[in-house]
Amino acid sequence: MKHHIKDKSFLDQLYVEAKKWSAKTKNNSFTDSPYGVPYTPNIWGAGWTLQEFGVQQYYFSKSWPEYANYEVYSNALNFILGVHQGNNTASFASGIGSNSLLI
Repeated sequence: MKHHIKDKSFLDQLYVEAKKWSAKTKNNSFTDSPYGVPYTPNIWGAGWTLQEFGVQQYYFSKSWPEYANYEVYSNALNFILGVHQGNNTASFASGIGSNSLLI
């Protein structure tokens, strides 16, 4: 991947951090849920955190495809659409997903 950053030492450090993040996501070390995504629900807005995580992973995969774990942002998308274990399989998006709520 060609980066537009010209500072080699800074870019080298970014690669070190990208490798660390990649190792974390490849090991699915998200111990707060069995879904392969970090999930600590707040009273309102758990879906926003998951969506943000999925988008971050998508852009990470665009910048460092050699370190990307494509399953991670797929897990985030599936979770948002209600494709996960448990009794509540409602989609967080109205009108789409495995069990979309109308209200």
